[in-house]
Amino acid sequence: MAYPFNNYGGYSPNSYVQTAITPNNNNLYQNYQNTAQMGNFGARNFIFATEEELKSQVISPNSQLFGLDQQNSILRVKTVDAIGNVDIKSYKLNIIDESKTKTTEVNASEYLTKKDIENLVTKDELNSFMQKCQDIEKLLKVGNKNAKESV
Repeated sequence: MAYPFNNYGGYSPNSYVQTAITPNNNNLYQNYQNTAQMGNFGARNFIFATEEELKSQVISPNSQLFGLDQQNSILRVKTVDAIGNVDIKSYKLNIIDESKTKTTEVNASEYLTKKDIENLVTKDELNSFMQKCQDIEKLLKVGNKNAKESV
């Protein structure tokens, strides 16, 4: 007669078989994609808020939030960089009336007046003076020739 158990008191030495769990080694290294996160620097987030309200707003890294304080005409820009540093810059806004014609103020003291130029030489006077200079130059050249011949 065959007994299902052997002579070890009903238990087989192999009854406590330890099953080894083999890890799935198909992918030893995880495939990480090293792409930079773009964040919201391209996106424009705009709210109407005072300085305190803008400071209380939580925004993600690499993003900006624009807050307009209408009562004080101030635009604030809250910027958070990649490591979480917060920077708030404020800009004073002025209203520009573009319907008015633009005029340029002229400083008249920088321009000449007729009185300033009345003692200037005219073109005819200058030409006459230049002709006299050329005549004197010719006489000097002739005088040099005569002086060379006599020596």
